[in-house]
Amino acid sequence: AMAMHLLSHDGLSVLVRTSSGVPVVVHWGTGLDAMASADGLGAAVQRPRPPGSLDEEPELSLLPEAAVGFPGSPGLECHRAGGPVFPRLSMTSWEADASDCRFRLSDRTAGVEVEGSLSIGPVVALDLVLVNAGADALHVHRLAPTLPLPDAAGEVIRLGGHWARELQPVRLAWPAGILLVENRRGRTSHDSLPLAYAGPPGFGERHGPVHGV
Repeated sequence: AMAMHLLSHDGLSVLVRTSSGVPVVVHWGTGLDAMASADGLGAAVQRPRPPGSLDEEPELSLLPEAAVGFPGSPGLECHRAGGPVFPRLSMTSWEADASDCRFRLSDRTAGVEVEGSLSIGPVVALDLVLVNAGADALHVHRLAPTLPLPDAAGEVIRLGGHWARELQPVRLAWPAGILLVENRRGRTSHDSLPLAYAGPPGFGERHGPVHGV
């Protein structure tokens, strides 16, 4: 059964929707007043089914799955010696209190399990641990926890630079597709710091709602 869970701390909230599969974060940011508001927001973000699409619209979950038809980059890409593996994870346990939750997901056929936790304090912390429950080696190409951004987030600031000119802000219009910052040197550096901030066009340090990752 579908359920809504509201995690709150010091004026901030995370609203999580759970069902039989991977949890979906509906909202993270400014605090929600009450569970009634959470239910209303959860219903408001339900998407209609467009013509010519799948009968059930794949959701942007914490770990989007190719096995349910998610059209973007999947959260988990892996293979075994016999070929690619496309897990379809089911919820096997869920625990939550006022500011954090813990859950476990499993696909016994694929031999894949995921242990996760989501908590809210000064920041939102999301941890996923992939467990190989199969008999042979599991080769993992990608494990990418996913959180949504509001439609108003039309710009991104990332930090670049080089020696003697470190941490320079680079403001970009939100691109169509993936904004990818890679580091292949084994350590962070001034030109590829793994930080990004998204907000409405023209946002700054003192104005505009901002989500940072």
